[in-house]
Amino acid sequence: GTVWQSLGNADDSSISRLQEGQCPTIAIAAGDVPFVAFNAQLGRTGPGEIRQMVRRLNGVTWETVREIQATNFTDRIQVAADNAGRPVIVWSAIAPGSDHRLNVERFNGASWILLAGGFGSLGGQGVGDYRFTVRPDGEVVVATFSGIGAGGQAVVAFRVNDNGASALGDATTRIIDQTGGGDGVTV
Repeated sequence: GTVWQSLGNADDSSISRLQEGQCPTIAIAAGDVPFVAFNAQLGRTGPGEIRQMVRRLNGVTWETVREIQATNFTDRIQVAADNAGRPVIVWSAIAPGSDHRLNVERFNGASWILLAGGFGSLGGQGVGDYRFTVRPDGEVVVATFSGIGAGGQAVVAFRVNDNGASALGDATTRIIDQTGGGDGVTV
């Protein structure tokens, strides 16, 4: 049609409404089911907990299908759909006793399956901004900024499949570019 159709509000209709949300992404899964991933601060006022949320439209309302405790708003989450129409999420978080790392999960219709966790940091300084795509064969390809030493960052790509994560290329070729900054990445 010629008119945008509203899919409703992915905000929580309960008393614990979201106070603030950031960085939404959307994917259309099998059966034309939309999934939305975003960062949110819970609670109507005050310093509510920060969560990484994934919600899907069940035909009537938005329901939460994944909720991850976040440390702050530098943690990120994104969603896409694979060729089979399964939602895939990539999310970043601080690994216990470490730095920001990436995690990849695929939804099988009932639960989220971890494909790879705690990867992406090359120099112990964590990952920054990232983007990902899902290949027709289901492999997930992620490009990210990773700290590589005193003040330096590199653009690095990883592939994730049912066997886990691995860098694209070897120790020499996996660094696409070295920069001093860390602005947007496009895959």
